[in-house]
Amino acid sequence: MASDAQNNANRENAKKSTGPRTEAGKNKARFNARRHGLTGLIFAISQDDEKAYMAMEKGYIASLKPVGEAERNLVGLICKGYWRLGAAAADEQNMLSLRHEDFAETTDAPNPEFHAASVRARIALDDDYTNVPLYEGRLRRVIAQNEKRLKELQQDREAAEAKALAEAEKLLKLAHMEGQTIDPKDVTEEVGFVFTDPAMNARLTQKLALDKADFYERNHWDRSKRWEFAALKVPLIA
Repeated sequence: MASDAQNNANRENAKKSTGPRTEAGKNKARFNARRHGLTGLIFAISQDDEKAYMAMEKGYIASLKPVGEAERNLVGLICKGYWRLGAAAADEQNMLSLRHEDFAETTDAPNPEFHAASVRARIALDDDYTNVPLYEGRLRRVIAQNEKRLKELQQDREAAEAKALAEAEKLLKLAHMEGQTIDPKDVTEEVGFVFTDPAMNARLTQKLALDKADFYERNHWDRSKRWEFAALKVPLIA
């Protein structure tokens, strides 16, 4: 561990650091109190890092495709967890760089490679960095928990959507065969959203189109064959 003399020297050196003096330098070093767009949490972040974080967050949203408040919240926590994980690794290197100057002038080595390795070794012997991997391990566990929960929510939602889609298709075909139309007041809310939600409506339209294609493929694309639901149209109920 560092001696009292070393600690005193470090504190004195820190007093000599006045930080950025120009307005441009101050703006670059300034931290923003940013409210997280997905989780609502507030955390301090530099202006340059904010741009990088927003791009990262956008990528996670596009990749994980959250639907609803719960999924969006978990994606936000996952993104922030990976950001903090990367920051932890960067902080470790920054701390090593900061301590490098304390040993660079007093370390002898036959070549630059040995000198850099020796300085790093002296830093490791002098300082305790065991909290860094512990912190990283804790972050990884939290990220894994959030990823697991997100997967569970998405699987439950997708199963419910698949069930509603199948039921809506049956009701639509039944109404078509009986010469009737689907009335949203006659179906449950779980099934009704298939017709009212544009994305689900498009999925049902595609499903029927593929069924039609499968029918003609089985019949070697014979136009004389007639699929019984060829004239079926999926209504978009506002």
